[in-house]
Amino acid sequence: LPGDHLSTIQLLLTTLRDQVVRSEFVSKTAKIHLFGNPALRQLSLLYNWAGRVDVAVDSQETSEGEQRKEGRRLVRQLVHDFLLELCCDFKNGINFHDKTFGTSGKNMNQVLHRFLLDLRQANRDPLLAQLVVRVLKACPDLLNRYLSDVPFSFSPRPSAQWTDNMALLTEIYRSQPDLSPVFDLPDPRPAEEVVSMVMVSAVPSVVRPVAAQGIKHADPSVRATTCALLVCVLQRSFKVICHCQDMQLWTDHPVYSVQDMERVVVLFCEALAKMLPDINTIISAWQASRKQDKTTKSSAEPQTDVLSDVEGILHVLRLYQQVLPDHFLQSNYDFGKLLHDAAAWVVSRELTLPWLHVVNILGRLPKGRIRWHKEEKGLRTACYQLMQVFSGTSDLQVAMETRKLLVKVLGDTGLFDHTMAETELWLRHLRLLETSEERDHVLMFLDKVLTRGVRNPYPFADKVAEMTIEASTFTAGEVSSTEHDLEATPDLNASPDDEDTLEDARQASSSLLPFSAFVPALLEDCRAVIQKVVEGTAPPAVVNDIHGFLTPAILDLLYSQTDPVPLCLTLRQHLSALHSEASAPSSKLPPQPWISDCSTLAQTVSEFLPAIEVPRIETLPCAKLVKKLEKDFAGGLNEASGEARRGLFQLMRSLDRASLEDVAEPFLHFCLKTPDSLGFAVKLAKSRRLPEPVVTTLSQSCKVVPIATILFQSTNRQLLHQEDVKDAVVASIKLLKDSEFVFSVKCFLLSLKREVDCLSSPHTISNIADHFMFLREILKTSREVQSQDVDAEHGMLEDVETTILKHPTLTNWFLKPKTGDGKTDAVSDTISEEICETVVDIMHHTHSESTRECVQHFIDKNVTELRQEIQSFEKKNKWSENSSPLKMFSGLLFCAEAKVVKEVVEELSKLRLSVLLGPKKTSSGAPSLHLCGQVLVSGMKTLLGGTGEQVPSSCFQQLLKLLQATDDQDLKTTVLKLLETQSVFPAEVDGKILESCLQNPTESSVEVAALLVEQSLEHRVHLQQFLTRHVESTADGREKLCLQWRTYLPVLNTYFRQAERAKNTDGPEQMCQVSADRGPEQMCQVSADQVGRALYERCYQEMVHSILAEEEDTLPGGVELVAWLLRRRAVAMDTKEFLEKLIPMLSSPNVALRRWH
Repeated sequence: LPGDHLSTIQLLLTTLRDQVVRSEFVSKTAKIHLFGNPALRQLSLLYNWAGRVDVAVDSQETSEGEQRKEGRRLVRQLVHDFLLELCCDFKNGINFHDKTFGTSGKNMNQVLHRFLLDLRQANRDPLLAQLVVRVLKACPDLLNRYLSDVPFSFSPRPSAQWTDNMALLTEIYRSQPDLSPVFDLPDPRPAEEVVSMVMVSAVPSVVRPVAAQGIKHADPSVRATTCALLVCVLQRSFKVICHCQDMQLWTDHPVYSVQDMERVVVLFCEALAKMLPDINTIISAWQASRKQDKTTKSSAEPQTDVLSDVEGILHVLRLYQQVLPDHFLQSNYDFGKLLHDAAAWVVSRELTLPWLHVVNILGRLPKGRIRWHKEEKGLRTACYQLMQVFSGTSDLQVAMETRKLLVKVLGDTGLFDHTMAETELWLRHLRLLETSEERDHVLMFLDKVLTRGVRNPYPFADKVAEMTIEASTFTAGEVSSTEHDLEATPDLNASPDDEDTLEDARQASSSLLPFSAFVPALLEDCRAVIQKVVEGTAPPAVVNDIHGFLTPAILDLLYSQTDPVPLCLTLRQHLSALHSEASAPSSKLPPQPWISDCSTLAQTVSEFLPAIEVPRIETLPCAKLVKKLEKDFAGGLNEASGEARRGLFQLMRSLDRASLEDVAEPFLHFCLKTPDSLGFAVKLAKSRRLPEPVVTTLSQSCKVVPIATILFQSTNRQLLHQEDVKDAVVASIKLLKDSEFVFSVKCFLLSLKREVDCLSSPHTISNIADHFMFLREILKTSREVQSQDVDAEHGMLEDVETTILKHPTLTNWFLKPKTGDGKTDAVSDTISEEICETVVDIMHHTHSESTRECVQHFIDKNVTELRQEIQSFEKKNKWSENSSPLKMFSGLLFCAEAKVVKEVVEELSKLRLSVLLGPKKTSSGAPSLHLCGQVLVSGMKTLLGGTGEQVPSSCFQQLLKLLQATDDQDLKTTVLKLLETQSVFPAEVDGKILESCLQNPTESSVEVAALLVEQSLEHRVHLQQFLTRHVESTADGREKLCLQWRTYLPVLNTYFRQAERAKNTDGPEQMCQVSADRGPEQMCQVSADQVGRALYERCYQEMVHSILAEEEDTLPGGVELVAWLLRRRAVAMDTKEFLEKLIPMLSSPNVALRRWH
């Protein structure tokens, strides 16, 4: 075969495939005899075919060499496809399925087993390798036999052949199904047998010696290759474990129970631990790899083998932790050491994968296993390393994973108990650090604060509780005159254990603190740094950088508080202590950024607490700085370097408020000329109050300005409500992410609180509307993010909704009792309306039970106020035009509980008709429904919507009375639906109601009358009595009936339809007979024929003319009535005349035939 011509090979293989392999008449036994090992061996030689190309091949190459190359490729592909079908197809091939996956000891595929062993070049030839992989995938029972008998050596060594062998081995197991078919078998197997069958396709039988030797090998490429195999095995094992632990899958499984799978997991993990190296061996390999990395770090050429080795070992450790967590925790190794090397790789070499593995490993460790705040010799703390990578990396995935771990680490310090959401704020500002020097100063400071605070966070928590208690007794005109000297927190460095986190936490004064204990700890350490700068023992740049981070963060925290007073009191205490400690006794300090930062904080505290005087540190005049800045701006520094622009920014930070206003506009123009400097203007706006025109221009020029910055700039000004600034705010909202949504909501709610607390502004009403517009925009954007972004934080939208609904400003001002003060009452009405609109928006989209519980508070308050109002109008004839509770309930009705709706509807139905009807008229001249009448109808519709609540009969009776007075379409629809769905109501309707509907007929009342006649025999009697009076009593009565036949069409058709049905079933008199005991006044006095005769005599010609001339939609039911009259009363001449008029009309193509069928 290897020397045959190409045409011969093609003919042979296609003939064998079509006439033998795919033939239904050739048994599998015959195929096995035909394709024995000698034949398969001969066919495999075609992979090295060297015959002559005697047919044209699909190639554009004309040279003989290229033709031979293309012919060889074609033959290889032909034999490859043939062998794949022959060896892997259970229907046409020679392979058999072993349900025990080779664990029974019987070899059901001996031919294929020997054939695979003959493929000695499978580790080098890609097609042969694919053939081996596909055969073993189809016949997993051959896996262990093949690996034990294959001539390849898997003994670890740094050679290309061994690498090829390992690549083939890894590919074989990667191609196996993720989950063993044993789980799909219809009959149950013992757990031990299940595990042995799962191990066949999950773990190679040769993995134990290979992994044990390869992971210890000195060559990094060998370790990397071994790790690749271990990663494959562990990933597959993890999928098996997750499948077995899926409670939902096994709860009602027909074969296995949850307990069976728990047993399988235990046995599988035990078997896996015996096959794989122990965790200490992996850690030893990591240490060896780390030493080699340090040795080769100075090499000019990149050591790819070492880096692959490092990444592979860390990946193996990560998977060990997931698959064998108990074995992983048996190691005493300090896994925090992983962090130091990985941090260096991210910072210096931008290698992200090792860091991601390390962060994932550390994030799964139990609390207390890592000493995050303990300094190693010559190294920073592990927490410092996390903050360093988080603040300095440009990789978004690294930042996201590191943030998750940092939140966990900060939560374990005890400084953020009950205030975990605050950690997001500090981490968000940590990402804003720009230069390495700035990051170094700030991170060292934060690390020191955390190290000190983690030893004993409770004095700082007590400080927060103390400020909270003081704020609760605080009033605007009354403040304790005693200046509280800040007591120094005891020196905690003497603690015997640096990592003692005091597990037995004592209860703080309040279980819910307004801000974290981290804040007083920060402020205390900040004062210590400032004291060193004032004394000259520390450079000013350190405290400038610290305050450059601290001030914007504190302001953001302040503007996101529900009640800012406790934090303001804390800052006031801090600034007072700083003033006494940092003020120079003999001379004033020169202008510094940190001093201006303190002035900004003092100014902000004074705005929140105007009755308190906050001391400020005095400095020398800023005239020289102003002149220098004006000169620099006028000199045109367009080409200035980034460092020079940063220097100008620091000079701007040093100015006092008055001086800043003088140069703020030139600084902005300078930044606008150099777009790279625009970020400095935004950064300055976060901690300095800028002139209004500057803020407006900045909002127009920047793509996004932080919301907290705009609110900070808008304090006591109308900036937030200018159109340009509002547009900038909306644009910023659309770019929010994750925790920024809740933070922004808190900022707007505090701004709203300040707006309603100060009612002197003439723009209060419109400003309140703007705030709620922003809140609804945040809700809309958060819903979009939640639905589109799979990485969005779970529960983010629910947090946004509950933060809005639980805010005291909303709960206190919603339907606030009237005070008599026009301004206050107008604000209350506006807020109530905006809250109602916001709640409606939320309830139309939310699926959260906690959100619904929050909404229920507003509904309960609304219902309470509405009931009081209803009771006050029970004996009156008119409802107040400005009823806020009624307006609110009309909007919130759809989300109220059915029981509540029923109670309100019952009380509304007790009101007089004059109250339920409004002063306005409909198009027909009838009175329209008042809002309370509309609420009554809407409530009834809600109860009919499948709530399970029974509609009260009194409500139905009131609706019928309303129906006689107005032609409201919703009212008509509701009454009709009640009659259709509530079978007891037609019998409860008094005959006088029916007669009233007929005496003053409207479209709505006649339809109701028709439905009553159709469903109730008694009402049919009343209808006949009514018709009797019109047909027999006087000529005027007959004339009225005939003149109004159009109006009476529905009820007449129903009446005649029932008469026809009665005649065809129980006789002509049954339809109008009730019972003897009802009395003669209830007996029928005229038959349907008499009514029909009167209509025929008076109205027939007009009816015929109308139904022939008008469209069906304008006269519904007319055809049916004329058809009945023709059947019962017409003579042959009339029928002939009618048909003569009808047939020509039906011949017209423009006439719809539907009504004549």
